[in-house]
Amino acid sequence: RIRESATHLRERGCRIGVARRDTLGGAVVEPVRERCAGALATPAYRVERSGDLAGVEAAAATKNVYAIAVGICHGLTEAGGEPWHDLAAATFTQAVAEMRRLAVALGGREETVLGLAGVGDLEVTSLSGRNRVFGARVGRGQPPEDALAAMAAAGQTVEGVPAARLA
Repeated sequence: RIRESATHLRERGCRIGVARRDTLGGAVVEPVRERCAGALATPAYRVERSGDLAGVEAAAATKNVYAIAVGICHGLTEAGGEPWHDLAAATFTQAVAEMRRLAVALGGREETVLGLAGVGDLEVTSLSGRNRVFGARVGRGQPPEDALAAMAAAGQTVEGVPAARLA
């Protein structure tokens, strides 16, 4: 799991933070947090350490599913011209509440979900991630199978689709 987190952080840092020279954070859990943080940190990329494995995993496992739902709201707006911003906001808010409850049920901490590993990652994923793009395609009326196939053909993985089947 640490290796997967490190890969995710490196990908995010390269894809977003380094390209824009922003300072970003992510969550790395015990027991190798110091080593991972030192290996991944750059002047443009900050690693936020966490000892809350359950909270980080609950947030990471669910945020892509919720980003699809938020994307659907944006796709509805694009397709129909009517704003669905209130629905997107309500969906995002409900996602945070559900992520928080799941984390606590699994022994995690609320503050982990309310921080960068939860709300922060959900926000960036809901604004511009592949899962949001997939949701927007579906919201515009593209059948989910077609949207998924088109994204796969472009080399894009939509992690929220298999995760939704487990939810």
